[in-house]
Amino acid sequence: MIRLYIIHRDIEHINAMASVLAGETDLVVASATAASDGLSDLLASTEFTAYDLVLVDFGLPDGWGLRAIHHVASSPDAPPILVTGMLRDIETALYWIEEGAEGYVCDDEGWAELVKTIRAVHAGEFALGPEITAALMTRIAELQQLCHHLEGDAAVRPAIHFADLTPREREVLLLIAQEQTNQQIAEALVIELGTVKNHVHNLLRKLDVGNRQQAAQVAQQMIGELSEE
Repeated sequence: MIRLYIIHRDIEHINAMASVLAGETDLVVASATAASDGLSDLLASTEFTAYDLVLVDFGLPDGWGLRAIHHVASSPDAPPILVTGMLRDIETALYWIEEGAEGYVCDDEGWAELVKTIRAVHAGEFALGPEITAALMTRIAELQQLCHHLEGDAAVRPAIHFADLTPREREVLLLIAQEQTNQQIAEALVIELGTVKNHVHNLLRKLDVGNRQQAAQVAQQMIGELSEE
């Protein structure tokens, strides 16, 4: 059973969410806090280890969305955080992920997507769209380039790294790692199928691998190395 703690601006929305989730045998809304309840005192007195997942409303007033994320994330053995009602904007979503959220559901997505994302985040997955995943990896690569610049020769570089790929190649490689087909990659990135094939060919050459499966393995290694730095 996945025990949920909901933090939302609107008590009626909390009740509606609880009613929907009550129909799922593996989900239960164990507790909830509305903005009108006085978030400061309630969050300060809450033991978040009693919950498996915290849902934070993007639309909480007075900056309480990010403040709630910071508070939960700073708790010992903090549960993962899922943002609900997120704006469909890459920079905004990326910022909230960098602040501590493990996933999000946009404000125009339905209950089915919420349930799916809750289960994914609880299972330890980052529930991000392909655009956010690519943007996040690009941001990490930029930070790594800065570290290499500051460290000089002390930095040990592998033969090929995210920073050595073009931004589009990084996007394609991450989607390959998610087992997306060329057609699915073309649709996700809104580019021609032939362009995707060219990027895949260049990636296989740059990574010195013979097929997509090997490229996906290299991508996972790169992501692991980036997360350790």
